[in-house]
Amino acid sequence: MENNNPNDANENRDNVFIGIEPQLTKNCVNFTAKRIWYEDDLLHAIMFVTNGYPHTIYDIGDISIKISNPQGAIAEGFFSSVQIAEIESNQSVERIFNFDDIKAVNANLKGRLKTQCDCTYW
Repeated sequence: MENNNPNDANENRDNVFIGIEPQLTKNCVNFTAKRIWYEDDLLHAIMFVTNGYPHTIYDIGDISIKISNPQGAIAEGFFSSVQIAEIESNQSVERIFNFDDIKAVNANLKGRLKTQCDCTYW
């Protein structure tokens, strides 16, 4: 039977990061990796974007993300056109980020990864 799941197409199933649930940090917008994999010369990351503020935040943009493992940087990206209009207090949304600035091709994605993020919002 053919696999029609776009998340699984052409990916190296032996080198996929499977993350955890969204992480809520008070008074912070948090990015938590749900799944990271290589495909078509890009690194793809499904991430939870979580609002830890006691109010709704709007127009999340200018997102800078760096992903690394214990050996160093894997990929970096700047995403100015991500469509996240609003996130209510203590809620998360999922977004896919596609990185073309690969620092380490086929780096080990299993195990511990570090995600550093910065963004703007209202």
